[in-house]
Amino acid sequence: MGSFLIRKLTGAKVSDASSGFRAFTRGTARSFNLLSSHTYTHETIIQAVNKDFLITEVPITFKKRNGHSRLITGIWSHVKFSAATIIRTVLMYKAFKFLLILGLIISSLGMVGIIRFLYFVSIRQGSGHIQSLIASSVLIGMGFNIIVLGFIADLISINRKTLERKMNE
Repeated sequence: MGSFLIRKLTGAKVSDASSGFRAFTRGTARSFNLLSSHTYTHETIIQAVNKDFLITEVPITFKKRNGHSRLITGIWSHVKFSAATIIRTVLMYKAFKFLLILGLIISSLGMVGIIRFLYFVSIRQGSGHIQSLIASSVLIGMGFNIIVLGFIADLISINRKTLERKMNE
């Protein structure tokens, strides 16, 4: 499920995004800015795609584990933490796009309510539909605020990329 999500969000052609086996050049390894305390596996793929690094998959075989993982306490715990890491990392690189789309959807829903209200006003039945106008105004305001948040997130992302570049020089 995590591998499918990674493929859809990034376009990376990976069959097992959760595998812990990775090989990097020293420069590539130093350019990652890993924030998750759970696992680095998904985060490195998302960052590699967004930094235009080449990702190659090499088939490997491994022995079945004897014992339990010290990292993963249970499947649902792993899914919860991995999903949070994936969403956080994708938003780190694509916040503007995500928040712009979300803001436009919410604002569009608000516009539908305004159009509905105007329709009822045009047929002289608008007095009972004031709540549509209020709800629509709230949705449009929320959508606008989310879009502005997207611009702010994009500016923060530019600062982060600049800092990462400076740290790797």
